[in-house]
This record gives sequence, structure tokens and C-alpha cells, in this order.
Amino acid sequence: MTRKDTKMFGIDSVDDYLRVCELAVSELEADQDNVLRAFAAILALNHIIDWLQHKLTDVQRTSLGIFRSNVGDPVKGHFESQNSDIKRIRALLNFEWAMRPAG
Repeated sequence: MTRKDTKMFGIDSVDDYLRVCELAVSELEADQDNVLRAFAAILALNHIIDWLQHKLTDVQRTSLGIFRSNVGDPVKGHFESQNSDIKRIRALLNFEWAMRPAG
């Protein structure tokens, strides 16, 4: 089974995942002091890149000019260059992760 064949929590496509992100952000907007809603939104938005690099079709990859890119920096770089908010969200999450105490 490849990642393209994997389905979890009713999420099967990039569109499904983007709906999850939209819900997470909407819930945060409605309750901005809720740290769990904030963290859920940040995590969801951070993983858009992962969904894109594993779930894009060959036609979508070709139209974006990243056909030979399976995983990693080419996909991440392409979408971060198109949307600086994605880069900020990933930086925020990575900073938070780096600041966690060991153990």
C-alpha cells in the first residue's frame, strides 16, 4: 500500500485535508484563547505540504513543474514560495518543537 492508497479518518485527498484545515482554523477563529484549537490549526496547516507531496496526481505534479519530485524539498519549496504564511506556520511549529524540554 502506498501513501496514495492510504485513507485515515475519512481523509482521502488533498481536498479532504484542506477541509480539515479550514475547520481547524474556523474553530480557532471562534475561540482564539483556546491553546488546543491553536495547536490543532498550526499542526493541520503545517502538514498541508506533506499531503501535497504524497497525494498530488501525476497530472497535477506536471502542471506545477514538480513531476519528478516525490518527497521533500522541491514540493515544500514550491508551495512555500507561493505562500509565505505556510513558511511562517512551519517555522512556528518547528520553533515550538525545538524548544520542548528533552525527556
